Amino acid sequence: MSADIPGRAAAGLGSAFDGGNGTLILSVLRRSKSYLPVLIVPVWGLLTLLTWSRLPQTTKQTVWAEDGGVFLRDILSDGALATILKPYDGYLHVIPRIVVGIAYNAFPIDFSLLPRHC
Repeated sequence: MSADIPGRAAAGLGSAFDGGNGTLILSVLRRSKSYLPVLIVPVWGLLTLLTWSRLPQTTKQTVWAEDGGVFLRDILSDGALATILKPYDGYLHVIPRIVVGIAYNAFPIDFSLLPRHC
């Protein structure tokens, strides 16, 4: 039994029920995959902005993780570009150093808030 949805057969989309073999579903999935990144990226960006906006200001101004402070000190002493390929503890931390470099350039540090050592 085949029940066509009006306009689908004329548009070349087949019938609503393709004999149970799922060809209609597969063809819809094949066509929709090209739209998936177009939908995911804005939703991901919106959720990221929503999450970021809910964080307290002190959390936004903190470099977290055990190596973040080391990467920030290296950027302050040597510059962002000079430290990208600098090894630390036997590893190249390229992506974390790039993230800290972007954060350092995007959000300036207020040095008056840092503790002073004698």
